[in-house]
Amino acid sequence: MTINEIVKNYSLNEEKMKQIRDAMEIASCAIERDEPGRRGKFEHKIAKIIGERDDNWYIAEDVAQAFFMEKKWPEVFRDFYGQEPKFRTFLEDWRMGEL
Repeated sequence: MTINEIVKNYSLNEEKMKQIRDAMEIASCAIERDEPGRRGKFEHKIAKIIGERDDNWYIAEDVAQAFFMEKKWPEVFRDFYGQEPKFRTFLEDWRMGEL
């Protein structure tokens, strides 16, 4: 999913996108400081910004992956989701330059 698709699918305005970008920056800083619980805090913050919806269970990882693909805050996706089995092939392809 791309950032544009996230904006469209969740009807996000510029203010909500600013909040999401701020959450990405906060997550990046939390990774740098090796703060415990940083992934859960990030996921909760993103869900709060998007709003409580039945279809937003994975929205935080979608957001992190979309920014990763745009080369923005790549450490957030790698740190929070890089060890997930479902992303193993995706990250291998990325490391090989196939994405």
